[in-house]
Amino acid sequence: MKQTMRRLLSLLMAVVLCLGLTPVTAWAENIVSGDSKEWRIDDTYTLYIDSDTGMEDWIHENGVFGGWVAAVELAEGITKIPYHAFYKCNQLTTVEIPASVTEMGKNDVFEGCTALTSITVADGNETFFAEDGVLYRHEEDDDGNKVDNEFIALICPPGKSGEVALKAGTVEIGGSAFEGCTKLTGVTLNEGLT
Repeated sequence: MKQTMRRLLSLLMAVVLCLGLTPVTAWAENIVSGDSKEWRIDDTYTLYIDSDTGMEDWIHENGVFGGWVAAVELAEGITKIPYHAFYKCNQLTTVEIPASVTEMGKNDVFEGCTALTSITVADGNETFFAEDGVLYRHEEDDDGNKVDNEFIALICPPGKSGEVALKAGTVEIGGSAFEGCTKLTGVTLNEGLT
């Protein structure tokens, strides 16, 4: 009887010890989530933002958790990406803008994202598009209608290297469009820039 108790106690201690060595991330899907529960970072350091409310909530927490973010998943339905939305998310390498996004903060949305090498835009976005990893917006007339074949270069990813040739039809370069792009070796401009 005494020997059986010792074996049970030893088995129990072994189980407790093994559970104590199991990484915490194996127990939880999300490492952290926002007050609104509409943004979260999972154990792969992917930031998921589910709505405009989640985006606004994330902005207030970015300073604390931004350095953790390695990837971003923005839900279709998000309409605005505010100024400094991903400020200093220095592990972030790529991001896709959903088709539903119609507004974007100043060109400093990705300021300090030194590993960001490419921006893509989902098919169907009527306002923004990307070419060669650079984000553009369609030029608009005074009534807010798209002007055919005229574009504004908005953001070159800060981690992009080599040379960038602006898309034919680029008529304007947004303020700070190339801020932090220290790895670029050249930018080819086209005729018609103002």
